[in-house]
Amino acid sequence: MPAAQASTLYGCLGKGGSFHLYTKKPKKCKKGEKLISWNSSGVGAKGKNGTNGTNGTNGTNGAAGQPQTAVSFNVSSNFGGSPITTPLFSIGGVSVKLTCASFVVAIPEIEATAPAGGFSEIGAVITNSAGKTPEVEQNPSIFDVSLSSSSAIVMKLTANTKAPLANIAHIDGSLTTPTAVVFIDAFVEANESGPSACTVKGSAFTIPV
Repeated sequence: MPAAQASTLYGCLGKGGSFHLYTKKPKKCKKGEKLISWNSSGVGAKGKNGTNGTNGTNGTNGAAGQPQTAVSFNVSSNFGGSPITTPLFSIGGVSVKLTCASFVVAIPEIEATAPAGGFSEIGAVITNSAGKTPEVEQNPSIFDVSLSSSSAIVMKLTANTKAPLANIAHIDGSLTTPTAVVFIDAFVEANESGPSACTVKGSAFTIPV
């Protein structure tokens, strides 16, 4: 009888892997064999779909980013009988201003105040308006100055005494306090007398520390 016609199949399984198949239950298996059986019915009906699992909990929000503040400035000033001071910006506890002084020619000075313990580090690339070395010797191209509540000059430029009179500096650096760092990038121009004898234009932004 073919095995497919039996509802239950039987077999005698030997320890060495030998196997004897029966459509009816044998009286007994040979010595050393084990009687096994299984149902020969076809595939049953599909079971029902299981229920959906519950949604996982949402992750927590990330920590807030550091607050930042940015400013831009574009200030021009003439010099007079005494230096003329114009505010540039105040952020991160640092206040910066332009003082337009003179000693025959225009001398723009960038000054800053900050909480005690602050310091300024500003580098400058200086040329005349024709892109060549200035005729008048300039201050150091890197300014490293301590800051406090008293105003300190953090960058200074001097115009030439003969043509071309204008000198231009590209400055880049930072003003650091115990609680913040203010980054500054700007152009400074020292020119002959007039509304634009001293000019500073650029931007600054602060990051708390």
